[in-house]
Amino acid sequence: RAEAIAKVMNKYTINDNYVEFPDSLEVRFYDDFHQISTALTCNYAIYYPKDELWKFSGDVVIKSMAGGTLKTQELYFNQKDKKLYSIKYVEVTDTTGSIIRGKGGFESNYNFTIYEFKNVDGVLKVKNGDFQ
Repeated sequence: RAEAIAKVMNKYTINDNYVEFPDSLEVRFYDDFHQISTALTCNYAIYYPKDELWKFSGDVVIKSMAGGTLKTQELYFNQKDKKLYSIKYVEVTDTTGSIIRGKGGFESNYNFTIYEFKNVDGVLKVKNGDFQ
């Protein structure tokens, strides 16, 4: 379940059927208990219904209510394949403060449990004695 909040929504039905959100977009995703589990914000978004493809751009931020954050300048969500991906720089910060940077982008399933970063580096924070 999701809720989209936008200042402006333009729907185009001639030739390239698409929906455009030119003035920012916020999407709130809800869990089974009707609580917000994740929120996405961006400066611009476009949706292609025929391809079930979303493109988010400009200061894209995904925040999990569990504490993790993803930041990038461009992100795609393919609803058919249930995949998120980007070829732009991506930075993910988890609840421990660890940071993973995908300098060449990343690919993930929609709930971010299986993912792959391209050209990766980062900072992992561990408690003393926890790293083996």
